[in-house]
Amino acid sequence: MTNLPYFWLNKFGISDHTKSRAKNVSDTTPGAVDTIIDASIPYGKTCETFVHGFYFALRKPFDKGSGRTEWFVIFSPVVGGLTVWITGALKIKLHLLIYAACFFCPGIWLDGLFWMMVFWALGNFFKAAQIALIVAAVMAALYLYTQTYPK
Repeated sequence: MTNLPYFWLNKFGISDHTKSRAKNVSDTTPGAVDTIIDASIPYGKTCETFVHGFYFALRKPFDKGSGRTEWFVIFSPVVGGLTVWITGALKIKLHLLIYAACFFCPGIWLDGLFWMMVFWALGNFFKAAQIALIVAAVMAALYLYTQTYPK
């Protein structure tokens, strides 16, 4: 969630009812709050717990309001650092403002978005791995059955 006039803060949290949660937060928190991303990701609670722990130093709680402790300064050291590293490795030069926007993009916390995509990708990878294991087990069972079938 983003907050105006507090554009340098984003709230990172999970909810089963995002519209009512956004209204509740907006009604009880200073400023006008709006949802930026409403996504369903695998391991959502784990993602939220990880982000809250990893970015504890960036936590900037409000004095009052629902979810008041889940607000973070939208500094993005992971996305910014990856941008600098990848462009350096590929010998690509970007304008200084683009680098700055990768570290601090008003309104959108790029590191929060990055971790949502990582957990989404991991969840889908694990689903695909489970399917592959089931298919491999069935194929192995069929192979063993055909090997023991009398000729």
